[in-house]
Amino acid sequence: MQFEQYARFFGWTAEDCKMCLLHCLSGTALDYCARIMKSNPEVPYIILFKQLEGRFCAELGESAQAKFATALQKKGESMEDWGDRVQALATEAFRDLPETFCNQQAIARFCQGLLGIDVGHST
Repeated sequence: MQFEQYARFFGWTAEDCKMCLLHCLSGTALDYCARIMKSNPEVPYIILFKQLEGRFCAELGESAQAKFATALQKKGESMEDWGDRVQALATEAFRDLPETFCNQQAIARFCQGLLGIDVGHST
């Protein structure tokens, strides 16, 4: 997202975007792009970007749900910060479900994941 905003701000062409994107990548992401470009050297920037985004940015629903289900309040994390984190995890884990369901799950996870066991049972 930041890359696209930067590119728009400076008025880059699609070819400029592709060149700069490839220059910024390293490791697994660069290897992934190299494989794509080996099979199609003229792949348009937008397709390359979308494939990268799909491969590296989109978390699978199942892994988001697993992360949500195992989340616990961190030592030193305030209740407000814990609540914000639980809400963000719930929103991602249940993104295709009604908001009321998401909120119910967030409340349950908030209580179950509180650091102090006694606090979790009395909340």
